[in-house]
Amino acid sequence: MVETAALNEAELSAWCRERGLHPEQIGQWRRACEEANDWDRTQNERLRQARKSDQQRLKELERELKKKEKAWPRPPPCWCCQKSRGDLGKGRGRMIHTPDRRQTIELIEEAVAQGASQHKACEVVGNSARSYQRWTREGGVKSDARVNAERPVPANHLSEEERARILEVCNQAEYSHLPPSQIVPILADQGEYIASESTFYRVLREANQAHRRGRAQPPTRRAKPKAYRANGSNQVWTWDITYRVPGVRHQQGG
Repeated sequence: MVETAALNEAELSAWCRERGLHPEQIGQWRRACEEANDWDRTQNERLRQARKSDQQRLKELERELKKKEKAWPRPPPCWCCQKSRGDLGKGRGRMIHTPDRRQTIELIEEAVAQGASQHKACEVVGNSARSYQRWTREGGVKSDARVNAERPVPANHLSEEERARILEVCNQAEYSHLPPSQIVPILADQGEYIASESTFYRVLREANQAHRRGRAQPPTRRAKPKAYRANGSNQVWTWDITYRVPGVRHQQGG
């Protein structure tokens, strides 16, 4: 309440989108604070349910963060001392960084110094002789030029004014509680087109204003139950529900 007291409608809408709230919730909380002495059991129960939902959401985010931290690949403690081919041997066109190129060249030169042919040495490390020659053409290790290449700006690239316009529209009072999937059709009915629905979502994500609001839970993926096949009686038993493939005749067992 203290943070939102001095905000105007547009600033309040942006503040709510960044925190996954609706402006109506702020108004409800403000009225609840003003009428704190007159709260009844129903209002207290609603606050308790909202607090419980927030705690559950926080626990879900913590579990998701732990899963991502476990799945994030960790580099070895001393990768430069290990003989690794890095991104080599994984298909043509893959970007090979300068440290991997330097290490590959050292391995190839070491093998050639010990009597191996350059072609075979390149084949072992997952590289080609032509790539090795191109990397060492100027006497050193040539870096991949694609990293510092100047790429033209797409013709449909949004300008800063267009991005600001999208945020301005989303944070207007009449659209502050609506998602882009509803804002874009409303604007289209009024004969106004600013950007596509996906562009609205992308701009809101970049501005940290695309969050799930209210008590709706994010969609979860359910694992498909393990399937069993029965060709005769008493082969598969279940305690609750049996999923049967249409068109296949099953015999009741047990």
